[in-house]
Amino acid sequence: MPTFDADALRALHDVQEPRIRTDRHPKSAVVIWVVVEGDDVFVRSWLGARGRWYKDLAAGGAATLAVTGCR
Repeated sequence: MPTFDADALRALHDVQEPRIRTDRHPKSAVVIWVVVEGDDVFVRSWLGARGRWYKDLAAGGAATLAVTGCR
């Protein structure tokens, strides 16, 4: 599981529409919900486990979060 530094946690906490891109579908960014609790980051999409990005990650793929113009 990835760890995030204090600046990244603050950015994730404050962002309105974070997007995720998986390595399998790098041209398709999906808006997700992010909750930051202490040093923990939780993500969710409206499709839950049926979402394509979730399936890509569950199969062992990597992903990139896009937050306020940064990856």
